[in-house]
Amino acid sequence: MLISVVGAGYVGLVTAACLARLGNEVRCVDRDARLVAHLRRGELHIHEPGLAELVQAGTADGRLTFDTDQAAAHGTSFVILAVGTLDEDGNWTSDLARALSTRGAQLALYDPTGAARAQAMLESEGISAATAASAVAACRDADAVVVATEWPEFHELDWTDLARAMSGRVVFDTRNVIDAPAARAAGFDAFVLRAR
Repeated sequence: MLISVVGAGYVGLVTAACLARLGNEVRCVDRDARLVAHLRRGELHIHEPGLAELVQAGTADGRLTFDTDQAAAHGTSFVILAVGTLDEDGNWTSDLARALSTRGAQLALYDPTGAARAQAMLESEGISAATAASAVAACRDADAVVVATEWPEFHELDWTDLARAMSGRVVFDTRNVIDAPAARAAGFDAFVLRAR
């Protein structure tokens, strides 16, 4: 499977390397040209046991590549966003929206306190996104969900309600907050990027 990971920080790099090890072709995209240059040379900026070997093996067999151009995400089956949250540097929203909108996604946002600010940021960049009054409303008719904030209410989502509201059954949890077994029991493919 061809997958792109946006963000080559701790979560993104580990995710990309592991997905490549599982046999996928992974394009890891980061806007930091210096970081990408280091990664292309096999120079890691973080330490995680076994990560250097995974990155080296992935780049050697061509399954793991690094790029600064977000166009590298085009044509991939999935785009995994591994960038900061609002509730950190305010940049995840535009990075996430840009990556998904280039693939034709229609975006709906839910954040108990930051949705209006995120929507305004996106609109200033010409990216259209709706805001929703609840997590279930944001998921209505969605193919996939990306959880990118750590609000306590995301620990208690009713996955059966979400399954009824959505057209797809894929959730990416970038903050390790969902009840992944409950999501899977409701029929979701649940990907948790930072395991507890």
